[in-house]
Amino acid sequence: MAAEVPEGADRVVGCHWWYPPYLLRPVEVIPGERTSDRTVDRIRTFLEQVDREPVLVQRDVPGFVWNRVQHAVIRECLHIVEEGIASPAAVNRAIRDGYAIRTAAIGPLETVDIAGLELFRTSAEQVYPDLSDRDTPNPLYEQRIAEGRTGIEDGAGFFEYDRAPDEITANRDERVAAIRRAMEKLDD
Repeated sequence: MAAEVPEGADRVVGCHWWYPPYLLRPVEVIPGERTSDRTVDRIRTFLEQVDREPVLVQRDVPGFVWNRVQHAVIRECLHIVEEGIASPAAVNRAIRDGYAIRTAAIGPLETVDIAGLELFRTSAEQVYPDLSDRDTPNPLYEQRIAEGRTGIEDGAGFFEYDRAPDEITANRDERVAAIRRAMEKLDD
């Protein structure tokens, strides 16, 4: 017996707002199998009207696009720390002050195009075998959680925090806003 399609399935669409949503403009738009083009167009128009940038995702998958990439990067960062290749501070700095800045200017697939697909393929052949392929959360999470180091609310996670959580997130917001303003100036 075939499953019944709920009434209005053509009007169902998912929207994944990135955190913090008041600073990050992209919103993933994820149509269901039966979502109409009209519904997708209406959502895209609405998002543009509220100064957001719709990112059309072609099919629903766990984590959408953003979280899948974010967790892949974090998984590898934790693997690097766990293997003693670099400290949390060094990994954080390499990603925040290097990879993230470049990725803000050009996306990862543009980077491949600029450097050349043959170079990236050759590099991938060398690097992929050593990348983490863990399919469970890294034990560094459990270790820190057991130590009561659950993040800024507890004053520690991978780093120590001596400021209130509101101050930490306000500082993050200022940095994100400054980067966004700088990027907007480049687009002018």
